[in-house]
Amino acid sequence: MIHLQKVLKVFQGKPGVHLTVVIVVLTFVVFIQYYLINLPMPLDVNQVTPKITPAKATARSQQLILEDAVADASGLLASHTGRKNELVEAHFDMARLSDDTLAHLRVFESQIGSPPLDWQKIDLFARDVPRSHDGNIQAGGEPELRPEEAQGVNDDTCRTSILIEQVVPTKRLQSIRFFQNDDSGMNSYRSAEMAIEGVELKVSLNTMSPPSDNLQGNVDALGCSKLLQVGGWKLPLKGARKIELIVAAGSNFRFRFQPLRADAALWADGLDSLYEPFELSPHPFKVKGVSILSQTHGDHLPLLSVTSRNADPPLEIKTLLVGSDEIQIDYSGKGLIKQGDDYISVDIMDRLKKYPIPAGLLAMANTALIGWFVQTVKASYKSSKQKPKGSKRQHTGYPIKSHRKGRLTKSNR
Repeated sequence: MIHLQKVLKVFQGKPGVHLTVVIVVLTFVVFIQYYLINLPMPLDVNQVTPKITPAKATARSQQLILEDAVADASGLLASHTGRKNELVEAHFDMARLSDDTLAHLRVFESQIGSPPLDWQKIDLFARDVPRSHDGNIQAGGEPELRPEEAQGVNDDTCRTSILIEQVVPTKRLQSIRFFQNDDSGMNSYRSAEMAIEGVELKVSLNTMSPPSDNLQGNVDALGCSKLLQVGGWKLPLKGARKIELIVAAGSNFRFRFQPLRADAALWADGLDSLYEPFELSPHPFKVKGVSILSQTHGDHLPLLSVTSRNADPPLEIKTLLVGSDEIQIDYSGKGLIKQGDDYISVDIMDRLKKYPIPAGLLAMANTALIGWFVQTVKASYKSSKQKPKGSKRQHTGYPIKSHRKGRLTKSNR
């Protein structure tokens, strides 16, 4: 208190300096309150308005990105269990057949030669896909089966399961991108395209035949005939078969799911109906961040970014769902939320209003500060209006010339 009085005495009689100090203090307080109003803090994604979960990406224009995923110790990332009346087709931009698959396919070398061993575009098509009314194949690359191949088809169908694993389980997953560059599936199919940065993947496509009297199962059932294409090399397949591929890090690959029969829907009727293509592993799938990125804007600025801090638990991915023209991820947790250039902030001043005593003290402090500023401005203005008083002459003791009778006088006489 004594020190404060000494400081105030310094400013007495100096209104200009006093006003400067008040303005500096007021500016500092305004800055602090603005910072507290716009303070970026982790928020529960389920409590944000408007809603940001599930995160949704529009087909052919946006991507959903999962950053720094916490992988399963086994290396398993995603799986799909084949279903009755479901057709699965796959495309890989840059992949190669695994050593195990190459060994199993050597039996065909004498007929069609060896498949390429380097990175190639690889497709697995269905040869018995449903046809539209004009007879055209709705998906795939091979025409219809020969009559003898179509014999024996009954109500049951082949099923194709999928496993997506890291080749080296301990390597860090930088990001997983989900998107849809395929044409609109309408009610015909659902597709999911992805790319995983930082790791090579092993993808297994396992087609299983329905049971029958044959030890190999009913190899003529619907959905059992496939076409494997590696670059320009093609191999028709029939019945149960496991195809294993190594996918280059960061390259795109796509899966398409559709009903084998028009009366056997895999999702509810309607363009907005969603389908779950994969179960992510481990469950819940944990990631550092979730973002939506535009594929059409050149600045690559995320439309939405949610990032958990290092000290906080990671975000949890519950489900991955795909629609005709949309892919979405349901997630939960807390993180720093950014939309475009701006963070969704916590208004601490607004939260303070819920507590009467601190809110009242803050209001009193703001009122006192404003009153101090007003009084200082008034004092400064009043001081500037006063006429300056004449100052007394300072006598030096030297003779000065008097205007009276031309005499010389000495000061202080």
